[in-house]
Amino acid sequence: MKKRVSMHVLASLVGPLCSPPDRESEELARIDLSELQQVRELVRRTVLPDFLEFDDESQKKMRDSLEYYLGVENSGIERIFPAFHIPLQPAEAARGFFFMLWDELFSAPRPSNLDPTDYVKDNGEAFVNSLRKKKRI
Repeated sequence: MKKRVSMHVLASLVGPLCSPPDRESEELARIDLSELQQVRELVRRTVLPDFLEFDDESQKKMRDSLEYYLGVENSGIERIFPAFHIPLQPAEAARGFFFMLWDELFSAPRPSNLDPTDYVKDNGEAFVNSLRKKKRI
C-alpha cells in the first residue's frame, strides 16, 4: 500500500514555526541555521512538544510526509519555509533543518533515495484535516 504524503501535513509538523507573531518572527529570523545547537534547541523547545500532542496515526502521517520530502530527489522541501511563512533563513537550508528534525523526532536512519512510486501526494482537505491531537483525560 502506498503511503500518503502532503506538504501541508509536513507544515503541520512544524506548525509552531508557521506564521509566527512579529516578535517571535524576529527571534526566529535571528537563528543561524548553520549553528546546529541553535536549531536543535529550537526543535526541542517548539516542534517536539507540539508533535507529541498528536495521536499515533497523525504522527505516522507526519513521519511519512517528512520521509518522502527528505528522501525523494527534487521533492520541493526547500519551498516550505517561504510557502508557510517560516522566518528561517535561508530557505535553501530547509533540507538541513528537516534532516535535523528527523534526527530529533525519530531514531531511524535518514531517508535517502526513496522510490517516489511508493508514495502518493494527497493535498486534499480530508487528508490534511485528518490530523488529530490526543484526547486529554
